[in-house]
Amino acid sequence: MIQTGVGASSLDELQDAVSRAQSHDPFARVVVIADHFDAATALRHHLGASGMMNVTVQTGRRLAAELAAPILRSRPLKPLTWLLERQAVRAVAEDSVRRYGFDSQGGRLMRNSLAAAFRRMQEPAPAEDPGDSSAMNTLAERLLKDFLDLVHLRGYYTPAEVSEMAAEAVSMGHHAQRRMPQVIYYLPRRLSTGDLQLADALLERSRCDVILGLTGDEEADEPVHDLLGRLTDQDVPAPAIASPLQRLAEGGSLSIVAAPDPEEEVRTVVRSIVAGDLTFHRTAVIYRQDNPYASLLRQALDIAGVPYSGTEHRSLADTPSGLLLLGLVDMASNLGGEGAIERERFIEWMTSTPIRNTALPDEDGESSQMVPASQWARLSRQSRAGGPPELWESRLEVHVSQEEARYLEREDAIPDRVQGERRRVTELGQFVSALSHSLGDLAETGGTWRSASVKLKHLLISYRWAVRDESPEDRRRIDEFLDSMEGLDEWDAPFGAPELRQVVQEGLQSPVSDRGRPVGSGVYLGPPAGIAGADYARVYVVGMVEKQFPPRAATSPWLGTNSSRAQREMALERFDFLSAVASAGSAVLSWPAATAERAASYPSRWLIEAANTLHRSTGSDERLTYETITQNEGDKPWLTFVASREAGLRQVAGADIKPVDVSDYNLSHMFGLSPEHVERHPAIAGDARMVGALRAGDARSGDLLSEWDGLVGPGSPQLEEVGTAESPISPSALETLANCPYRYFLGRVLGISAPAEDDDGELSNMDRGLLVHKILERFVEAGGATQEELLAIAEEEFEKTEVRGATGYHLLWEIEKDEMREGLSQFLVSEGAWLGRTPESSNAEVDFGGDAGTGDVSIELEGVGEVHFRGKIDRVDALGDEVRVRDFKTGKPDSYREKRGGGDPDRSVANGRAMQLPVYLEAAQAMYPGKPVSASYCFPLDDRHIHDVATYTEEDRERFRESLGLIMGMVRQGVFPATPEQSDGDEWGGNCNYCDFKKLCPARKRQIWERKGRLDPRAAPFNRLGNRASMADDEDEDS
Repeated sequence: MIQTGVGASSLDELQDAVSRAQSHDPFARVVVIADHFDAATALRHHLGASGMMNVTVQTGRRLAAELAAPILRSRPLKPLTWLLERQAVRAVAEDSVRRYGFDSQGGRLMRNSLAAAFRRMQEPAPAEDPGDSSAMNTLAERLLKDFLDLVHLRGYYTPAEVSEMAAEAVSMGHHAQRRMPQVIYYLPRRLSTGDLQLADALLERSRCDVILGLTGDEEADEPVHDLLGRLTDQDVPAPAIASPLQRLAEGGSLSIVAAPDPEEEVRTVVRSIVAGDLTFHRTAVIYRQDNPYASLLRQALDIAGVPYSGTEHRSLADTPSGLLLLGLVDMASNLGGEGAIERERFIEWMTSTPIRNTALPDEDGESSQMVPASQWARLSRQSRAGGPPELWESRLEVHVSQEEARYLEREDAIPDRVQGERRRVTELGQFVSALSHSLGDLAETGGTWRSASVKLKHLLISYRWAVRDESPEDRRRIDEFLDSMEGLDEWDAPFGAPELRQVVQEGLQSPVSDRGRPVGSGVYLGPPAGIAGADYARVYVVGMVEKQFPPRAATSPWLGTNSSRAQREMALERFDFLSAVASAGSAVLSWPAATAERAASYPSRWLIEAANTLHRSTGSDERLTYETITQNEGDKPWLTFVASREAGLRQVAGADIKPVDVSDYNLSHMFGLSPEHVERHPAIAGDARMVGALRAGDARSGDLLSEWDGLVGPGSPQLEEVGTAESPISPSALETLANCPYRYFLGRVLGISAPAEDDDGELSNMDRGLLVHKILERFVEAGGATQEELLAIAEEEFEKTEVRGATGYHLLWEIEKDEMREGLSQFLVSEGAWLGRTPESSNAEVDFGGDAGTGDVSIELEGVGEVHFRGKIDRVDALGDEVRVRDFKTGKPDSYREKRGGGDPDRSVANGRAMQLPVYLEAAQAMYPGKPVSASYCFPLDDRHIHDVATYTEEDRERFRESLGLIMGMVRQGVFPATPEQSDGDEWGGNCNYCDFKKLCPARKRQIWERKGRLDPRAAPFNRLGNRASMADDEDEDS
């Protein structure tokens, strides 16, 4: 029994122990037990480099399995698999619900916490702890006994019992003395009850040495002292050991880095590694949280071309076969009536892993093609497919038929692209139909675990696509897991789709066979325990923020209120941290000021402790806190403060720090260059997009509008045609120009398509407007007069909308239909009262302008010329001596009042943002010369059924002409600035909140417009419009 300092001293003691074990036979077998797999690998390299042979370094579980073999051969016991362990826990938990009256809600959480408590209870409590006699702790002990009794009754043994059987085998002499290996426990920190029994048995036969490591820290060393007391009654001398933080600080080998975020923190660490003169395999970067450091470090080192090693925490669920299985059981457990498959679940599964396209079988009946995931995902969303297979097929058919109809109407040949869409739609429909049948069969009521296992293996074979990233060993282990599911029938485990999903999700959490690159092949990446007691030249400790390093101690409702276990967990965390620091010749501790999610974070108390140790070593008596640690950095030679990404690059440019990659090199060399020289830099000059981006930034920072702000300039043939007889302009286009000219420029001049809207489960505003317009149009065309006729047409249009897949969730759609039926019925009554008499004629969706039969509609403007219009009037009612024009809206009336300034006559056209009714007036006067014409908004779905929110008369015409002249003047001059508005604290502002192109504009668009709109005279027409508020139409019928 030896106590020594962790690091070089403990390695020397290990070599001495191995030498003693092989003193009479240099080939005598020696087994070194290490706590962590990665530490074991590092020790194996160290001992091998020392010339020692026949030394095995492994974890205690493997040794116990070897020594317990004689007992296992003599008893008819089987190992308890994870799956059967969960079922035994389930049985005990359900029994406890019946016996003790626990709430059965949250069963899965209860089982998970109970299983974790069983594992922790098989570890010994601290020696000074008298135990927790609380009711919950006593109950947990009874439940553990019930669990073990059930496992033994079924003929199984738990993993924790393997060590106990190994101790029994050693004590009973099942292993010949000369054939037993000499076992060396190296820096043990946590031993279960069975492990302690095995160590005692080996000590009794003089086949064991124990090397206990100390850090010199009272809290961290407490578990080691406790373990020593359990292993021996003798007094074992403990050497005086200085804290590794104190030792490194006094030797100038400890430093601290403060970074703005994890990305820059990792980048700073990798720069230091590249610039250093240390070999990579003797450098380690340790962290306590895999997220985000595991991926960030690997990505940064890959880009820098630096090799790395260490265990990767990936599970079978992350393999292609695991992802395929998880998606299948997830869709099966959420399968709707008639085999309905949710679209987004299907897309998530299809895009998560390569899948075989079973809709295209070859001559052998198997497909040799992979599912075109991105194309199928696009088709599924565009067609709004979802639900039973028949609905998938009908919506896909409607989608592709509409595509074909666009060309057939123009008597054009259907292009190859659309013909390809037809093929893909057919394949997708067949694939979904077959998948739905298979999923329904998998989740059928009354099934068994055996049948589910067989079906899952069949589906795995059918849909699995061979990929190089998946090892044959992982496939074999997944197949073994599916085979083990059959054993659940013997335990009478309940079967159903939710249970199947839970079993598969939890069963695939086992680690993959290829768990990363072997330790020693590059910079080590992993947890602190992975390097404890090894030999490294430098260790970087990243992510040292409060609540993460160290993490909060795990708690369990089953283990009562005893705090000693939490204190022990924290002491073990501190032991790992200090042991890792002690195992290296130098250490760099770092923390980010913000998390990866950009939330503020604070340095760990352990980092602040290290900072105070460093500060005292420089002769200062100031006590640092998280607020003062980065202040006066010039007085802290041990601190590297990186305030931002730019600051990090400037450090590269101005100091002897090597860039981490090509991007680092190029960016650091551009500091101090003029814009012209930056454009000529080799990294920029050959990239037209980068040159354009730089010029855009310069232009936007100026005082005048530029080509990057929507300035085209006069003389464009395309713009000269806007508003002519050949290219008439619509009222909605005018309103867009008045709201934000840049939006008009992007959408209607450049022809940029808006991204497809996400389906949020409800009928969209656009689809609601189209639906109501179509119902009212058909009602007028059919000469309808009764409520029954109106509702019959509504039902037909409801069905068509359902086929198009535009209705969203079923329940919300049913509510929407009820509201529409009620609203349309009441509107029919109120409309008659508003009209006052039966119209001589009523026409719906009346086209005007362009090729429409109503002829040309235009206005002559001074300085602009003749402006021609086109559009479609929702309703025109001729009432003998007058004509009434209506524009139907499905929004709220109050918003349109606000749009016109609350009835202010000076804003009757809302400064150009309410141009529909004035244009409709012009069109109606052309259709009905000599008759007085009025126009108004109408709200058929509003409970008030208002008809005259914004009535326009002849008196408003001059204001309309003035706004029209300003708008068309901007078009002719080619001026399309982005004009954001800020309203109610909204990030995007009024007219930006609903804009399709809000993500294309620069982030500082409001500041840019406030400066340029004031200083550039070409923005004067828009300023004269005087828009200071914005409101968006829900519909765009005449575009």
